[in-house]
Amino acid sequence: RTTREQEHLHAAVTAGTLTQAQANLIMAKRAELKASHEAKKSTVSTLTISERKKVMEAERASLQTWMTANNIPKEFMMMGGGPRGEKMSTTK
Repeated sequence: RTTREQEHLHAAVTAGTLTQAQANLIMAKRAELKASHEAKKSTVSTLTISERKKVMEAERASLQTWMTANNIPKEFMMMGGGPRGEKMSTTK
């Protein structure tokens, strides 16, 4: 999957949709988010649905702020789930 993501970002840089610096930031942020989600798995699984929703909303707001600050179009971060569209489980 990472290779496909890198190819997508490379195509966007080539097309002038993103700068190389933005593409580098995106890859770094995706890795950061993946590590963060992995680290939080056991904690999040103990939360209620309402608590999980608050965690997801806070993460989404933080990511949106980061995207705005770095002029990253939302389609490159696939808002609506995790860093690659993964959704946190809300069953408990």
